[in-house]
Amino acid sequence: MAPTSGHIKTCQNCARGKIRCIRTSDSSICDRCRRLDKECYFRAARPRYNPAKKGTRVEALEAKVDQLLARVVNSQHTKHQPDVPLALSDPELHSIPDKPRDVIDRGIVRFDDAVTLLESFRETLMPYFPFIFIAPEVTLAQLRAEKPLLLLAILKGSSYKNAAAQQILEETFQTAVADQMIFAHNPSMDVLLGLLVALAWLQHQSQHERFSSYLHLAWSIVGDLRLDRLSETQSFYSRMAMSKVSSDENSSRHSVNERRRALIGCYVLSSCRSTILQKDRMMTRLSFVEKHALELLSNAEIASDRCLIQLVKLQQIFERIDDAVVTTANPVREADMHAFQTEINEYRTTLSVTFSDNSLLQFHLHTLQLFLCQACLFDKNGTANYSASSAPRSHVDSGLPPHLQSGHQPLDLSPFQVEFLNRGMTEAKKFFDYIFTFAPDTFRLISYTQWLQTGFNLVLGCKLAVTGAKYAPRSPHVRALCSDLNMPHVLRAVLQRIQWLSEDRVTVDGKQHSKHFYEAWLWHILEWFEQKYHLVPSEDTTQMPTGLPDGGLRPSTLANSATSQDVPLMGEIYGATQVAQVDDTALWPDFLWNISTDDILNGYMGFPDMPYPTLQPGYDVPLP
Repeated sequence: MAPTSGHIKTCQNCARGKIRCIRTSDSSICDRCRRLDKECYFRAARPRYNPAKKGTRVEALEAKVDQLLARVVNSQHTKHQPDVPLALSDPELHSIPDKPRDVIDRGIVRFDDAVTLLESFRETLMPYFPFIFIAPEVTLAQLRAEKPLLLLAILKGSSYKNAAAQQILEETFQTAVADQMIFAHNPSMDVLLGLLVALAWLQHQSQHERFSSYLHLAWSIVGDLRLDRLSETQSFYSRMAMSKVSSDENSSRHSVNERRRALIGCYVLSSCRSTILQKDRMMTRLSFVEKHALELLSNAEIASDRCLIQLVKLQQIFERIDDAVVTTANPVREADMHAFQTEINEYRTTLSVTFSDNSLLQFHLHTLQLFLCQACLFDKNGTANYSASSAPRSHVDSGLPPHLQSGHQPLDLSPFQVEFLNRGMTEAKKFFDYIFTFAPDTFRLISYTQWLQTGFNLVLGCKLAVTGAKYAPRSPHVRALCSDLNMPHVLRAVLQRIQWLSEDRVTVDGKQHSKHFYEAWLWHILEWFEQKYHLVPSEDTTQMPTGLPDGGLRPSTLANSATSQDVPLMGEIYGATQVAQVDDTALWPDFLWNISTDDILNGYMGFPDMPYPTLQPGYDVPLP
């Protein structure tokens, strides 16, 4: 049998004998089979690998997976979120030719629903993050064509009512970012803006621990695009070029302002995180950030552009206070802190009244004052002029301010400390009065910086309340401020809000949503606070209601009420005619006093799989 096209070149007999098969060109059998008088048979060859056919098969499988995924989303939507339907639609109806298939083409989000989510982003989320601006005339089709990754981030952030759908969009977003930044290495404004939107509301998503990774990617794009160095309309000399390199002189006003906002947004996010959570700073060219903010002020497109310079200046004060805590020597510490206080007071008086309704700016102002009080009272290096013994400290008390070295000694504060204790309790009360004027749903909308600042202020409010209650016997004024602050009532109200936010929490693919961890974190704060903040009868307090039927709290309620009756904090019933007083023993060596602010906020904005500090008697670790 002669070998023909499609057959192997070795006959079966030679193959079994592992002998070379030789055949003359004009013969139908090989030489060995002819010599041995055997039948010569050539087996048919296997089909050759065809990559084109495999690619077609992979595409078909991907299409089937997309259809199944869309059906899952549709069923979950029907169960959990009827008002924001994400379901399978006709992929060809609104597809964009010659473009990669997006979530609309793949049927994960219907076109009409994407339009609704985009409008929802403009109206509800964008006001809380002024570093992203989507003009009213920009359509969904334009974003799909020009900024697909930004659109994907917007759809993901706007789907906050449907955690399951948001999880699917988050995974799609991660894949898109990896494709652009790792495989294609395409650092663009589209990717940067998409990362900023993802960062701005990452605290409400199931994998919020990716904040650090997203932030580093955003800063890498800022560096690649030279946004942190000079104005986009200027030319520059490159050290590796023979002549001047020109930037795009024809950049529109909108695109230039878009880059300025992005740079300022990256700075505010990273600076807020670094100062509160004690992380390394990513931005050191502060003069360029301020320059861009001033240029944006003089070329503002929208009202929020005028407030960005104020945010930059406030954040720079945060950083200078943080530096002073680490580097300033004790003999000049009080003078430095008073200088910061004077600067904050002057800033408040000169701030335009037009910014009074800017929630981002108001959060920064309240938190800045409380951050200064934290530096004066609780930070590791302590302050000067403590009334304490000059005896050497023990190893356990190393690094502690003298008034915190022992929980068994009566609390004795210097006038400087009493001043900032009073300032702190007053400012904490103002902050909680302010945030409880928000509707409950607003806490879904506020940005990462506001969420982080709320957690910091809540922790600091607890520490101020315990300190004030301990010092109350020495000062009726401190006692009154502590009673007005009423942290038990604040904690109860915050717990109510967190539980309300947790009603729609779900578990996706075995992963708990971040809303699980906020409530668990708050219960640990409540546990510590209940142990340290004890209540004793008083004659000068009056009973007031604790809240409203819708879960909201008015400022007047917080300002005048004592603890609510018949509402337990951690299982104990507190009466209404009681004010704060702290147990005289074991005040400091526990939970909030033994770990850094980063550790305290660990379950709030950090990695939820890390253990919480334990509450054990005699657990005596220095306060950082």
